[in-house]
Amino acid sequence: MSLAAIKRRIREGQRVTVVNNMHPVLSGERTVHAVQTKGLRTMPEGEGTPWFVAWPRKGEWRVEGDTLHFVDVKNPDKIFVSYTFHFETEDQTESDSACEEETSVRTRYRLTWQRTGTEKSHTEDCIVGSAQMTRPGDPEQLLRTMLAKR
Repeated sequence: MSLAAIKRRIREGQRVTVVNNMHPVLSGERTVHAVQTKGLRTMPEGEGTPWFVAWPRKGEWRVEGDTLHFVDVKNPDKIFVSYTFHFETEDQTESDSACEEETSVRTRYRLTWQRTGTEKSHTEDCIVGSAQMTRPGDPEQLLRTMLAKR
């Protein structure tokens, strides 16, 4: 699962368990106060001020199930902080059917093509409904778009 996918599932008021391996005293149960583009605000039990944590950058995170781990870039096995989200509603719980629906809406195609008279072939991945295709589902439009890039 991607970081973007887990961000979409988090809701305000949701419970989250934080395990801080750097400062264990900061570990515990919290409530999501706000989900923002730059980070996440959580409210510790019995505290009046929400705490802010910036979303991790590329290479600084790993998702395992419902847990987001902040990891060391040089040693991804070293976990600094883990946030385990308690997803309760069906729309928050990732399921196989949800994945199938998302795939059916935006289908990914692998296209291999070759110019006449050459031996070099090209392979491209394209998503139907993206900017790469002006008419979703039209393979001819996909081919024209790919040829125009060369």
